Amino acid sequence: MPEGRPDVRRDDRAGAGLRILVADSLPQTAIDELETRGHEVVVDAGLTESDLADRIHGFDILVVRSTKVKKGVFANADQLGLVIRAGAGTNTIATGAAAARGVLVANVPGRNSAAVAELTMGLLLALDRRIPDNVADLRAGRWDKKAYGKAEGLLGKTMGIVGLGSIGFAVAERAVSFGITVQALDKPREPYAEARVAELGIVTCSSLEELLTTSDIVSLHVPSASETKHLVDKTFLGHLRPGSILLNTSRGDVIDEVALLEALDAGTLRAGLDVYDDEPGSGRAEWSSTLAQHPGVVGTHHIGASTEQAQVATAAGVVEIVDAFVEGEARNCVNLAPSRLGSVTLTVRHLDRPGVLARVLDLLSVARLNVEQMENRVFRGGEAAMATIDVAGALPDGLLADLQAIPNVLGVSAAPFAGSAGPERVESASAVRPLQARIVRQDDAAAHVSQMLDALPPSERSSDTHADTRRPREFDPRSYEGGPAALFLYRLRRGDEEHVGVVSDVSAEAFVDGQVRGHEAVQPDRVEALVRHFTSAAVRSELVALLHRPGPAVEAAKAETLGTSPLVQFTGPDAWEQTVWRVPDSLGAVLAAELGSGVHYIADGHHRVAASLDVWRAAGQPAEAGVMCVIYPFDGLRLLAFHRRVTGPVRPQTLRTLLSADFELRDIAGPDDAHGCFAVYVEGRWYDASYTGIRLPGAAGLDIAVLNEHVIDPLLGLDELAGNRLEIVSALSSVPDQARACDEDGGALFVLRPPPMEQLTDVADRGEVMPPKTTYFDPKPYAGIFLR
Repeated sequence: MPEGRPDVRRDDRAGAGLRILVADSLPQTAIDELETRGHEVVVDAGLTESDLADRIHGFDILVVRSTKVKKGVFANADQLGLVIRAGAGTNTIATGAAAARGVLVANVPGRNSAAVAELTMGLLLALDRRIPDNVADLRAGRWDKKAYGKAEGLLGKTMGIVGLGSIGFAVAERAVSFGITVQALDKPREPYAEARVAELGIVTCSSLEELLTTSDIVSLHVPSASETKHLVDKTFLGHLRPGSILLNTSRGDVIDEVALLEALDAGTLRAGLDVYDDEPGSGRAEWSSTLAQHPGVVGTHHIGASTEQAQVATAAGVVEIVDAFVEGEARNCVNLAPSRLGSVTLTVRHLDRPGVLARVLDLLSVARLNVEQMENRVFRGGEAAMATIDVAGALPDGLLADLQAIPNVLGVSAAPFAGSAGPERVESASAVRPLQARIVRQDDAAAHVSQMLDALPPSERSSDTHADTRRPREFDPRSYEGGPAALFLYRLRRGDEEHVGVVSDVSAEAFVDGQVRGHEAVQPDRVEALVRHFTSAAVRSELVALLHRPGPAVEAAKAETLGTSPLVQFTGPDAWEQTVWRVPDSLGAVLAAELGSGVHYIADGHHRVAASLDVWRAAGQPAEAGVMCVIYPFDGLRLLAFHRRVTGPVRPQTLRTLLSADFELRDIAGPDDAHGCFAVYVEGRWYDASYTGIRLPGAAGLDIAVLNEHVIDPLLGLDELAGNRLEIVSALSSVPDQARACDEDGGALFVLRPPPMEQLTDVADRGEVMPPKTTYFDPKPYAGIFLR
């Protein structure tokens, strides 16, 4: 059928069938199979990620391949129950938003290994024998056997495979047949995998550095995850041998494309790429990529799995998942809790009669017990049945007797669930959950609550002049009192300024799967120091500040809660009045669901998050692990910008000449009158600099990035300024004071405005990071109010 034209087929017998939307191409055999089962299949291969949210209404199942499924799709869906990725990964699907709406997300792993491996070897051959260039010259009427007859050949080369899963093994099998020695990292593997390593003669290396420095070819086959994002960075590339080949048929964000471009420009390696960090989210689009167009790259259009054999196998897997879904089975589901949840398991034996379980669930609802998991099995003969129900919360007195009194109930028992953390443990499918914490007592608040000094190096602890000599804070447990898990409202107020956020537990997985996104790079030494602190401290008190788009549940919680008596209220550091309320249980579940269904952005605490995730991974990635956060609306904090100063002397004419190449300058009275990219102060005069070039997308288009690339870097590269230095000016510093410093030493000051929130979130959504010290959110959250 023509691409982009919806094809609707409906079996007249499909009264009870499901409506299935296929947003990418799918083999006709699979469509026929689904239709013979009574399902209505709508194929619309021309849908883009932006179209999908408006198209999803009325469908039970969505099938995609490369098309991205963002959170808006789940917000608009009225009956969607399952999303199937016709491939291995699910990084293109907002799995957290799906979970919050009760939508299963499944994939079809292992069906396309051969196809991806074949393309990997194809890219390798194309690079070694320069096949694309050969073809291009022949088609242009040029014959150059002399130039193209100088290939090194693959026999005797060494290939390092990063990611030895099903695809990695398939690549290894083919590489060995070419006479290539294959290497992989030495790590614990299942017995079948160890046997495969031995069978193929794969050499194991003790470290990634050893693998890279001893390989002629490096092939990437890792999933998209926080720990693999920009795995291929400057350090990684620096370990590669000169003239080596890098192959990537896994995921685009595994490579730091800026770093790879630098290495390609230097001529130190060649690359075969099937995936790109910013590739289009649909099957056909106008797209230009500096990396894909580089002469040192042989690239393809993310077609690794796109062979008929792989598509037929994957399509069969799609049909199997749909069949299982119809039977009530969640096959290959990636967003269900990995284990049972709950505090208590109730076992209810009952006659198999209508209304019995409905009455049981009514009583659980009255008791405010959330049902986390339930199964009802009928005994042979169909007369009786047994329901097992995992509930979260403590059983109130008399509940078992009330359940026993329900007509047709034969017996009731309750047992603490072995996976629970106690009777007060409350779980939620949402990424945002009630927080189990101790809260500082009113009388001790002023003494115990402080700025988050243990999350900052001494040089940045500007509010504490003794920070470099003071012993780490110690918390007296007697100054805190516990309570049931809950959501809390936390307000900071000083004068007319007020900031209100929701304090909660946010699952660690939400930071990994992309529901919570950051925009700053982290310093490894600071992360390591925080890991040491987190693993040695008796308590955790640091809040991470997140930003979100508020909804009606947030406003309802504020309206009902802020006027009531708080748990604690005091004036803390910097004269900020701090107040904490417990959100009523009647609002908590709805509030957690609303917050958990959207994307959040880290405002403050990138290093704390990185350290928390390191600790989480070291502990085996427990499903119940979370990060203590305060979630503000997008306009809930002040966003400030760091400025830049180049120490003097700087000749004004030199600076004006440099600026005139890419900026339009006009005289202004002061930085408040600037409307361009930034304001410049030099030799007692202010200028507004408006950029006249083309803005690049993402982080490269930020004002600070434009300033660095077009002004500061070339300015400091001048011989006459060899002795000058760049100073990063705190967002809270006085601009007049900085201007006076320029008057004294003849330097230049560049004053920036904070980027719009839309630009900040775009950087985070792209998985990029801003240049160091670009933005500053104020006020910072405080430590010592909540103890975990």
